[in-house]
Amino acid sequence: MKTIIFFITTFFFLSYNNAFAQTITTVNPNSGYRGQLLDISISGQSTHFTQATSVYNVWFNQGSTTVYPNYTNATSETVLSAQFSFSNNLPLGYYDANVYTPSDGLVTKYSGFLLNPNPNPPEIITVNPSSGYRGQTLNVSFSGQNTHFTQATSVYNVWFNQGSTTIYPNYTNATSETTLSTQFSFSNNLPLGYYDANVYTPSDGVVTKYSGFLLNPNPNPPEIITVNPSTGYRNQSLSVSISGQNTHFDQVLYGYNVWFSQGSTTIYPQNISPSSTTLINTNFYFNSYYPLGYYDVNVFNNIDGVVTKTAGFLLEDCPAPATPSYSGTICQGASVTLTIPPVPDATSYYWYISPSYAGNISGGTSASLILDPSFTGNVEVYVIANNSCGGSVSWPAEIVVHPLPGIPLNITGTTEFCMGQTTAVYSVSAISNADSYSWQITPGSAGTIAANGISANVTWNSSFIGNATISVHGVNSCGSGLDVALFVSINSQLPGSAGTITGATTVCQGENNVMYTVPAISDAASYIWTIPDGSTLITLSNSIIIDYSFSAATGLLSVYGNNGCGTGTSSSVVITVETAPDAPIISLINDTLFSDVPYGNQWYYFGSPIAGATNSFYPVISHGEYYAIVNAGNCNSDTSNIIYITVGINESEINKGILIFPNPVTGESFVTVKGENLLNCKTIIYNSLGQIVKIINNTSSNDAIIIRKENLKPGIYFIEISGSKKYQARFIVE
Repeated sequence: MKTIIFFITTFFFLSYNNAFAQTITTVNPNSGYRGQLLDISISGQSTHFTQATSVYNVWFNQGSTTVYPNYTNATSETVLSAQFSFSNNLPLGYYDANVYTPSDGLVTKYSGFLLNPNPNPPEIITVNPSSGYRGQTLNVSFSGQNTHFTQATSVYNVWFNQGSTTIYPNYTNATSETTLSTQFSFSNNLPLGYYDANVYTPSDGVVTKYSGFLLNPNPNPPEIITVNPSTGYRNQSLSVSISGQNTHFDQVLYGYNVWFSQGSTTIYPQNISPSSTTLINTNFYFNSYYPLGYYDVNVFNNIDGVVTKTAGFLLEDCPAPATPSYSGTICQGASVTLTIPPVPDATSYYWYISPSYAGNISGGTSASLILDPSFTGNVEVYVIANNSCGGSVSWPAEIVVHPLPGIPLNITGTTEFCMGQTTAVYSVSAISNADSYSWQITPGSAGTIAANGISANVTWNSSFIGNATISVHGVNSCGSGLDVALFVSINSQLPGSAGTITGATTVCQGENNVMYTVPAISDAASYIWTIPDGSTLITLSNSIIIDYSFSAATGLLSVYGNNGCGTGTSSSVVITVETAPDAPIISLINDTLFSDVPYGNQWYYFGSPIAGATNSFYPVISHGEYYAIVNAGNCNSDTSNIIYITVGINESEINKGILIFPNPVTGESFVTVKGENLLNCKTIIYNSLGQIVKIINNTSSNDAIIIRKENLKPGIYFIEISGSKKYQARFIVE
């Protein structure tokens, strides 16, 4: 493989020789100080200031610091008014003054503005009270001088700090620019001593009163008073209540904030339930391999820190009871009595079940298991006998819980008819676990019902008018299941005429969730709607919602009432469905996306619109999912094809034939294109948002184009050169 190195011996600079070059002549006033809100007038020569329509077209900068105005107002092409706020944390010294317009590009007056120290710097005068103690929740007031405390809108704008420890308040409330009320909670594990008091606002920066607050020891430290019960056993699930004094147990948030410890063994509860500041309820399970003996009881929260009762809980072994016994068939939702022979020397018994959600059980040598009404299937029952010499778990009693009949599905049969109907048949699908079926008609004056398994024959009272209910449930040896009901409407006349339909009469293809309503129709048991072709009905009543597809067409929307006597007079309205523009087709060329539709594009990134991305192309720098939607008139198109872009496109493929040296641009860089005469080429430079920052319509050099750092902010840019064909490349300005 041969390497060919081209040396370009002559470069021609592309520049404009304009006798009336755009310049900033004055910045008035040309100095200010920190903490000041200042109106500034910028005068220019041969400028087009009326194009500076955004606050981001005007700025002061010093190194990496940029200050934008609160607002701008160009009173003429050469006079621009702006208001700047200079916060107290800005660097002092000279700043360059800058104005950018599409016609002028970037116009700069170097060292055009001097920022001086604040003659009246902000400071914290008092912190009241200036001391507190561990475990205390304290209202603290800050008073300041030359401050802007109303800008401290977040609890993270105010803090006390000592070394690496930072304390934020529970809330803040600035009652004036110089008065700030807060509330702090000081946990018992915070370091003692002096803390710096700090307030941050955009105008003042960080204002600090060193050693402004003293944290003292808690005069009433938290402690655990009792652990109840204080003894448990292996293979036991045990509810344990921990009571304290001067504690904040209501702040215990997680199960791992409570634990028993013995050497390297730590036991966490299965669940916790703080009931007050001094009481927390827990549930522990003690596995058979846990070491026996005394355990320390520990509780942690952010206010108390770790509170410990040394040797607060004793874990013992247990006696082994016999397998529990019971009799009879057990049904869903029932209570079961289980018994065991007495265990020698047993002082207590503990019962539990698996799965635990099957119900609740308690007792001594005789226990009552109350089953959860929804549980069916197999449940295992265990018992632990406890005494001073130890204990263990029994073998399980295996119980089969037989189910009640299942919930029936919908009843089928006539639901609307006219007065005078004599008989009707109603049926239901087979109900699980049902041995027989119980049918009922309500009210009884509506007629009589004769059950026949999963079906029933109804003889209707010929004079009955109104609503009736047909219901059914399954029955087996365990009892009756739940009812399912069918509502039947018996009418004496046709429904009334439908009123005026209200809702949008002009919609776009692709428009969804469009609501239409007709006033309630007298004597209507149901509503029959007809909708335009290509649309979908979402709900069905006197109010409906319609989705219009991209193939929807103009058509008639109509509705009429219906009951067992027939149908009423309909109401209709013509719905004009405007045609949506065709979905664009997008493609990726190098690292730029292009739409085949020249106007009305909106680019989307991962389903969200990209602000300002409305051109027919979009240069991309982030990997992800992109598509476009076109707007024409009142309607949007469907989404284009989706392109997923991966960052790290090979530079040699993007820049094939084009060379930028050096890249990144640190001063001046030269752009050349292999085999291309650059004379009279058109050159466009875009920023990373796809915005045009510079256009050169007629280059004056055959060999090279010059990129100058002084005209560009640091960042990623794209250059497009149009000659005999298009060339694109990406470069970085440092």
